[in-house]
Amino acid sequence: MFESQGGFSNFWHYNRLKVVSVVALIFFIGFAISQCSFGETVDFGILHVSEVRDVAGDGFVSAIKKDVDLKSENNEPSVQFVPIYVPSDPRDIMETGALEHIQVELVSGKATLYMLDEETIYSYKNDDLFFDLTSIADKYQIPDELRYVDDNGKTLAISVDGNKYLNDCSLECSSLYIAIKNHTDNESEKYINAFNALSYIISNR
Repeated sequence: MFESQGGFSNFWHYNRLKVVSVVALIFFIGFAISQCSFGETVDFGILHVSEVRDVAGDGFVSAIKKDVDLKSENNEPSVQFVPIYVPSDPRDIMETGALEHIQVELVSGKATLYMLDEETIYSYKNDDLFFDLTSIADKYQIPDELRYVDDNGKTLAISVDGNKYLNDCSLECSSLYIAIKNHTDNESEKYINAFNALSYIISNR
């Protein structure tokens, strides 16, 4: 009996973070599914991941609505801005569930445009989650040092560190990259807003 209790205590001591992470992941997946199924229609979704707490995207969203021709199902385009705070301390990351939240948003979220830190891109660069932006980077003459390139030479993201347009919108962009969710040609209609916004942002860098 005592050995059984000790075994459980040892298991819990060494695996409690994993157990909590799994529970949090299940919760976030359920939340994401419910949002996708029952939430309002989103014409343009933006995911923002950084080490800055309480990032406000209101100014950026207002500017994008004004400056970019967004396609909409209604008269007023619906824009969803989802900020995720990733603490610099790994122990705090586990407690906040930030990694699980990011995974759910990348896989099941409504965002088509991403603004991500380098660590997040690195973690998912082999999962076929990012659209190849090489042609766009070439079009706007983005130098190599401002591109996040995978092992196959594809430009997965473009640096917006110090981007003038984003700074003017008071949106945190330090050390961040902009990317678009991967998709097929048949889905391209859903990504027009993402491409238009990305082009405007990097052309006004």
